[in-house]
Amino acid sequence: MKKNNLPTIDVVIPVAPKDYEKLGLCIEHLVAHSQNPIRNIYVISANTTGLENLSVNIQVLWVNESQYPFTKQDIEAQLTNAEGVYLPISWYYQQMLKFYIFRVIPEILPNVLVLDSDCVFVKEIQFITDDGKVFLASGCLVNSIKHKNLAGMVEFSKRLITDWDMMDSNSGVAHHMLFQKDILEEIFFLIEGTHQQPLWQAFVSQINAETCFPSEYAIYYHFALQKYNNQVTTRYLKTCEISYDSHSNNRDSKALALKIASEIRETSSEFEMVVCHDNITLREMLQKALYLPEFKKYVLSLEKFIIKKIYDGKGGVQIFILNEKDEFVSLDELRDKGIS
Repeated sequence: MKKNNLPTIDVVIPVAPKDYEKLGLCIEHLVAHSQNPIRNIYVISANTTGLENLSVNIQVLWVNESQYPFTKQDIEAQLTNAEGVYLPISWYYQQMLKFYIFRVIPEILPNVLVLDSDCVFVKEIQFITDDGKVFLASGCLVNSIKHKNLAGMVEFSKRLITDWDMMDSNSGVAHHMLFQKDILEEIFFLIEGTHQQPLWQAFVSQINAETCFPSEYAIYYHFALQKYNNQVTTRYLKTCEISYDSHSNNRDSKALALKIASEIRETSSEFEMVVCHDNITLREMLQKALYLPEFKKYVLSLEKFIIKKIYDGKGGVQIFILNEKDEFVSLDELRDKGIS
């Protein structure tokens, strides 16, 4: 049942061509399950594909990526001489699309849910508390992330904002975040004042090492806790994330991953969110990863390339791999076999 008198929000959903087919499901489930009233949904993309035949009673507005003060090519050009860059350009680009929402959409409300287009809420969800505090998505406990990305994320954030620090034991990396205008404007002020560059250029200029793992959500999450603790609170969501690489050798990975995610949405009652993430460089990134060599070797040998992550709603994460029998096996099981 919807609650009355909760603050109204706007929603921003950046969408890449690989996720156009998922956009309708994302929007329809958000509208069905959001406890906070939604005024407008803004979809940021290169064209209007995916916006046809939406069955929602909320205005969905298209924001052309060309309205932004930078392009993907601008970011690529600035990264040409960066040392050890291994994430795709689109990874950095989509983060900047999110950070610039209040600059590019000046009429937007001060409370904006930014949502990844491959996420589907499957239970009722509230984004601002009854007493007006914003829920920040905590992601997972950092001790559950057993690789070097975390160190790279922290180092990057500190280079960008000199007094930035981790304020709790959570990553702050999730699939959505409610951005508030005053908080994001201070982030802009500090970064542009320190680096004497537009934020997007300062952000890209700090990408200088192979282990660098910038995250806009992590930057915002810990900054909000550090500077605006009185207007935010935190929470975990119980989430199932299916990740696949549609550019891997076996194109059946995509169809199977979509089928698995659909079955989970329809049959499982334990999750609040189900994500079906097409990481088109998943295989390439794993090949270059600096951790779990035996696990990496095993996964790369598989014909299909599908990973399931279960976020338990308490900060923990379990990782499962689809094996050659099309059965999910956990990392713990693989460790018992001496694989990881």
